[in-house]
Amino acid sequence: MKKISVILMIVSLVGCSAIISRNVPNHSLQEIIIPTAQCGMCVARIDKALNDVDGILKYKVELDALKVKVKYDNNKISLHQIEQIISKTGYQANTIPADPEAYKKLDMCCRLPKDRK
Repeated sequence: MKKISVILMIVSLVGCSAIISRNVPNHSLQEIIIPTAQCGMCVARIDKALNDVDGILKYKVELDALKVKVKYDNNKISLHQIEQIISKTGYQANTIPADPEAYKKLDMCCRLPKDRK
């Protein structure tokens, strides 16, 4: 009888821990390097692109450091997807290059010095 009680207790604990772990948010805090950002307009564009994206909980674009600090829910969005959003805005995000079509649409002040004509 004791063995059955112990087994039932173990099964109950394992089951409860599985239920609890499913309800715990899976958040990450990452830095995305944005080496092609040039000015305040770049910050505003990236800010607009990341604002209200489902799964992004908090972010800060730091022009002086050329990076974006982002806190996000891994269950809703991945780091790669966030990098893609920034790339499609016209900026390099870590190793993902800027989308060429989006880059062409940037104002001259937002382009790299070598591309300002």
